[in-house]
Amino acid sequence: MKTIGQFTLFFSVLLLPTFYPMPVLAQEANMVTNAGFELPLIEAGIETPINPDGWQIYTTVAGVEEQAGISSKYFRSGKQSLFMKTALQEDVTQGIWISLPVEERTKYYCELYVLDHPDMEMSGKASGGLCIEWRDEKGVEVSRDAGPFWGNNLSKRKWRQFRTVVTAPKGAVEARLVINLNDTGRRKEPSAFCVDDVVFTEK
Repeated sequence: MKTIGQFTLFFSVLLLPTFYPMPVLAQEANMVTNAGFELPLIEAGIETPINPDGWQIYTTVAGVEEQAGISSKYFRSGKQSLFMKTALQEDVTQGIWISLPVEERTKYYCELYVLDHPDMEMSGKASGGLCIEWRDEKGVEVSRDAGPFWGNNLSKRKWRQFRTVVTAPKGAVEARLVINLNDTGRRKEPSAFCVDDVVFTEK
């Protein structure tokens, strides 16, 4: 026979609320392929002027050798990053870009991490930056969002995060995500920076 204490305890257990784990909101998927520049895989501890898979390298001056590629010497995550260094010639802009599908009038979040190259620190008039070119279905540029930018304010030890929120304009179906390096001065030694962990998601 149950005592009063046992009876009370029995019903207390029955009346205890049941807790279920709250659903975790899924993070928006990163739209950038090869966001950490892990492909193609190169030998450890080197830097080579090779095109990262899915990205395109360009320079504004014909005949100037492209000064961008993959580094396995410095990286924030994984085993590789992108490096970009100045040409030994003034007024040269170099860049690397990737094309991403977007929907007009939609907000997007973009971030990347930048490190001053420990062997070729940023100096003089060299500067880097992010530019998002919005293009229509014919590939014609509708508008662009420029920034953030960086120069000799980078650290050689700590990766610095840069981020922005942008809205695709009316008529845009493509975002061309461009990372560029500009140098308006002539120099004897190159300046460079590394980039890793690029993110572009719907906001």
